[in-house]
Amino acid sequence: MALKVPGARRSAPANIIDALRLSREASPGLFWLVVVALPAAEGLISLALLAVFRGGADAFLRNQSAPGETVDRIIPWLAVAIALTLLVVLMGNSRHTVQELLLDRVRQFSARRMHRAVAMLELADFDDSQVHDRISRAEATADFKPRQVVRGITALIASGFQIVVFTAMLVFLQPLLLPMLALAAAPVLLISSKLAGEQFGFFHSVTPLERRRRYVGWLMTSRQPAAEVRAFGLMPHFAKRYDALTDERYTELRRMVHGQWRKLLAGQVSFGLVLTAAVALLGWFFASGRMDVPTLLTTVVALSRLVTAVGGLGGPIAELSEAGLFLGDQAAFYEQLKRADELERGQALPERLRELHVRDLSFRYPGAEREALSGVNMTIGAGQLVAFVGPNGSGKTTLAKILAFLYRPGAGTVTWNGQDIADLDRRALRDHVTAVFQDHMTYHFTVEENVSLGDVARADDHAAVAEAIDAAGAADMVARLPAGAATELGPEFGDGTSLSGGESQRLALARAIFRGRELVILDEPTSALDPVADHALLRDLRELLHGRTAIVISHRFSNVRHADQIYVLDGGRIVEQGSHESLMLARGLYAEMYSLQANAFAEEPA
Repeated sequence: MALKVPGARRSAPANIIDALRLSREASPGLFWLVVVALPAAEGLISLALLAVFRGGADAFLRNQSAPGETVDRIIPWLAVAIALTLLVVLMGNSRHTVQELLLDRVRQFSARRMHRAVAMLELADFDDSQVHDRISRAEATADFKPRQVVRGITALIASGFQIVVFTAMLVFLQPLLLPMLALAAAPVLLISSKLAGEQFGFFHSVTPLERRRRYVGWLMTSRQPAAEVRAFGLMPHFAKRYDALTDERYTELRRMVHGQWRKLLAGQVSFGLVLTAAVALLGWFFASGRMDVPTLLTTVVALSRLVTAVGGLGGPIAELSEAGLFLGDQAAFYEQLKRADELERGQALPERLRELHVRDLSFRYPGAEREALSGVNMTIGAGQLVAFVGPNGSGKTTLAKILAFLYRPGAGTVTWNGQDIADLDRRALRDHVTAVFQDHMTYHFTVEENVSLGDVARADDHAAVAEAIDAAGAADMVARLPAGAATELGPEFGDGTSLSGGESQRLALARAIFRGRELVILDEPTSALDPVADHALLRDLRELLHGRTAIVISHRFSNVRHADQIYVLDGGRIVEQGSHESLMLARGLYAEMYSLQANAFAEEPA
């Protein structure tokens, strides 16, 4: 259930609608205050100021022969104008303050929705480059794009109210100006919309480039690749590649900006010509006696304010178009959550495992030319210890992840106690599984939290955490750490401690043991351990399992010889299955690989 990928263009109205919806969903109260109430109030106050200006101008020009009387007449108008101006300033400050609060709510809401939507993705979706683009873009823009959305939509609505107010005033003062104003605004709005689409197209097209550029930047600045980058002297090479990607982006940006400049110039020229005609029309009205001086002055002020408001549309539309990919991502996250809720509504909850059955299973990774698994059949009973073995790339880990309900079968069925897993709640199914994969995590938290993350509902059960650490053979290692189980891991955060590969793997095992579910999947669980520790751990595996069902993947054939059933995979298919003894007698691939490995470790004669 991958995220919907946006098209190469996105219209300005779509951006505006999505920005309004996102802001309203993030905080309805703040939305109505900062997007509707305050801009509307500012617009009405601006209208009142124009009315006061006209009244004051009329009072000032009515009788110039008695200066004292003139002053007396205009003082009340001036007082009202000052009060309204102060009120406009107060409204502006209030809108800015509330806007910051709305910004924070939008930032939190959008990040929370992104995290929820990403949590709904299938593991296979992370192998899709377009999904990677969306997630990477959402992470990279999580802090500043909400600011563009809130700033853009509030400025746009404020300009919209100003345009409505000043247009209404101009129509009241001189209705013949209305068609000219519409003629002047049309090219500005059309060009702004076109430019918004072009900007969206640019940001959409450079997303893969930006992701690659960030990756190269990560290689130069992060701890994980630091040793190899320095050992191989790769920093100049990566810096050169980073600069080349930056130059490529700049070239595309310059091409877009050059084209936009020509369109903007054409729009501004047409706007200026129509505006010049409107001013000439006002001059004719005044010269022919159709408009008095106060009305003329008020019309000129209203016209200038309208021009400013219309010109102010370009900035917000540009901000929203630049945030168009962010808004598109948020719309996709919203749809993702809706689809997930619909899919999971009414699905049955699985019972405790009695039998796991696989029939004619096939699976292909997104974009792959060949199937990773094809025609797989097997049955695993409760309490069995099953092993998957085979050459690299034979499909062992892929099959394990399907049985951990992280991948959906491409074809065929997997049943849990006879029920097709397609009819069962997948999150509930995963709650019946514990796993240690080759690419296990070491979280930069405390040692104890690394273990308790196996079952966060029991995180306060310190005794169970200690038992899991001991069962994984990690008790001595933890005791040697500066603060024992309270030691922070990860040197990136203060005094965090680094673990070796073997120590990290023991911690992952402890986490799986602490989780304690009935289906246990161990993918190369001891690959980083020394041979003595490896042998000791797998020798005691049945005791650790306490009767649970287990699937073990290992390249060390001696570790799986005591499994109840061994499945041998090659080229995505099961080519052999049986016990160690029966497979050795069959003299097939298993016997060949076992013998090669045994001979390699055999002691050479003196």
